[in-house]
Amino acid sequence: MSTSSIRVDEGAGPYIWTDRRSVSSVNREAQYVLLAEPALPTFSVIANSSVATTADHALQIMASASMYVRIKRITIEQLTNATAATLLSMSFVRLTSAGSGGTSIGVAAYDSASDTGTATAQSLPSSKGTETSILLYPTLPLRQAVGATAQPPAARWEWTPAPGCKPIIIPAGTSNGVALKVIAGVAGATISATVEFTETAWL
Repeated sequence: MSTSSIRVDEGAGPYIWTDRRSVSSVNREAQYVLLAEPALPTFSVIANSSVATTADHALQIMASASMYVRIKRITIEQLTNATAATLLSMSFVRLTSAGSGGTSIGVAAYDSASDTGTATAQSLPSSKGTETSILLYPTLPLRQAVGATAQPPAARWEWTPAPGCKPIIIPAGTSNGVALKVIAGVAGATISATVEFTETAWL
């Protein structure tokens, strides 16, 4: 197999990069295509939140009126000790209305020189948004105490889209969002939840 090219039909212009194969004694050109995602405006929100109360929304993210949010990674780690060692069960749910009365969380841009996030976030809203479908079921073992000597790293839960699959997408619209919900409260414990996402005006 030899490298070849096809002239673009615009006179003496650029060339398309190809690989040439002989198929049934006829030369065929296979065009090179570079598969890559453009560098989209990327942001993160971090909620350091109590998980003591069942059904609380530890983190809520809502889209803006005109931008689509693509969630690329979610990580959850324990911050403070639980009253008793146990398993924390949570769910990641869609919202069709925004909660209110929580602690506002800033949206941080990975490129602060040119990007400004339009999504909004808060933790532990006192009036929760309307839940619909459940997307994920995060679970995390929680420690009761930190050992006085060396011990394994703290448990960490992480989600990213499987290869070839779409990320979690929040449609444009201020009533569209997602929330990290506590299924069963764990006394004493707090977590740090980080969500990384991109924003685009197109779907």
